[in-house]
Amino acid sequence: MAQSLAGAIALIEAGRAREAVDPLIALTNARPDRREAFYVLGHALEALRRWPEAGQAWMNAARLASAARPPADVEQIISDIETGSGGGPAGIDLADVPESALGDDEVVTETWARILSRQNEFELAATVYRKLASKNPDHAARYLESARRVQERSGDQGA
Repeated sequence: MAQSLAGAIALIEAGRAREAVDPLIALTNARPDRREAFYVLGHALEALRRWPEAGQAWMNAARLASAARPPADVEQIISDIETGSGGGPAGIDLADVPESALGDDEVVTETWARILSRQNEFELAATVYRKLASKNPDHAARYLESARRVQERSGDQGA
């Protein structure tokens, strides 16, 4: 499997993500417990601008990572996903995800917003927090405050 992932990473980095997708899907189907495979698949799909599918692959990676650790360790889980630890590609940045990709309930999660924020995708993270607020009235104030803070970071970055 390590060679399969390494080969897929090399294809993605060479701008040949399309060639990596089918083998990665086959790998995730054969080994649905491998978070690294889902993580790399997310990047291949991202390179092809297949945003909802990329988000779902990353959410699968996050779900698998959280199953391996206590829920209190979410900071480490997010860090692992961002850095690609455990076999994923480090240093591949998120591209600009169109807002239409955020309509899928599987993608609109607090973890997704935090990952976007840590990737300096502040506008997108704020959008996710606002969507979370509208879907979760009991936690709306907290999500709206998070959206405000992330939005401020976006303004700070542009200055």
